Amino acid sequence: MRRSTILAAGATILGALIFCPEVNATEPSVWQYLYPGTKTIVGIDWQRAKGSPTGKMIARHLAQSGDFKSAAQGTEILELIDRVLISTSGRPVADGQRVPPAVIAIQGRLSREVLLKVAPKGTAVQKFKGADLFVPFNSKADEPLVALINEQFAVMGDRESLALVLDGQGSVEQELMARALQMASECEIFVVSRESFADAAGASPEGPQGMKQLQDIEAVDLGISLAKGLGLKGAVTSKDPASAQSLAMMAQLFTTMAASDPKQANSELGKIARSLKVSTEGKTVHLSLDIPVAQLERGVVQMKASAKEFGAKTLESLVGVSPKPGSIPGLRPAASPQLAQASAPQVTGQPPVRPQQPAQPVKRTIKIVGLDSGDKEITYQSAGVQR
Repeated sequence: MRRSTILAAGATILGALIFCPEVNATEPSVWQYLYPGTKTIVGIDWQRAKGSPTGKMIARHLAQSGDFKSAAQGTEILELIDRVLISTSGRPVADGQRVPPAVIAIQGRLSREVLLKVAPKGTAVQKFKGADLFVPFNSKADEPLVALINEQFAVMGDRESLALVLDGQGSVEQELMARALQMASECEIFVVSRESFADAAGASPEGPQGMKQLQDIEAVDLGISLAKGLGLKGAVTSKDPASAQSLAMMAQLFTTMAASDPKQANSELGKIARSLKVSTEGKTVHLSLDIPVAQLERGVVQMKASAKEFGAKTLESLVGVSPKPGSIPGLRPAASPQLAQASAPQVTGQPPVRPQQPAQPVKRTIKIVGLDSGDKEITYQSAGVQR
């Protein structure tokens, strides 16, 4: 299994679940499988979140989308996942390694048959540290793999990381663990980190251009609740008070942009964005948000309507040619009123004016700039008649 596969799996779990575990003293098992020297923990609880009012609302709207129905095929395994913990030290452990190693611990109703069903063809099952290790055909030695511990737990990671975790060498600082447990008991999604962004993954101290505020972050405590809508509470600690002020200004900029955009100023999405409360205390930035489920659903409806309206626009309209006011969105008249009048029989005895011939097709190019993969050009041919 390639490294990109585990990252994609982690992203899929985060994007599809976007939720976290409730923890108590009688159920600590999944917390045993943390990466050694863990600096960052992300917790997810799918089953709990799916039953929340917000989860049900989101599921209802997703079920109405045909695109989601087709994309959801083959994701039945998500229904068998109960909880997920993602842990990492935040730093590469080998020369030339760009992505820090991480371990994804999964709790659910698992089995060898279930995992083989979603594994690539040719995947072999080997015994490894007392677990069933799923090894895809032609996989490389350093590629992330899945190890099934029992019918309740599985872990994902590269072979070296799995060996450390299965040998019981996982570790985390007491303060970070206590904070993670507290956040997990108070929210439905949490991210707790004690890794400096400037040091993580060999990052440059200056960081990417325009993103120095993020590079100054030294600790993160964020939690999201879905029980009554969308609730956010968190604290982001920067390296000094000046950096905290700069980070707070960047967060407030997003709300200001939402308020100044005429299209968003009175929309539910604009109201939601302006509901974000930002304050500073020393070198810590405090964030809070509380959106009732009814308002959140109105925002979802508006977002879907905006996406549908945008999708109905043609490439012609995107380059500045659009139907005239009063026409049906997405449709254009076969002939203009002026053209129809010109082609009608004349009462003056003059010969009828022949209608203007359709223009020949023209090749046009749209250039999209600012993409991570570089500038892209899309060439298409406008409507017309070949001569």
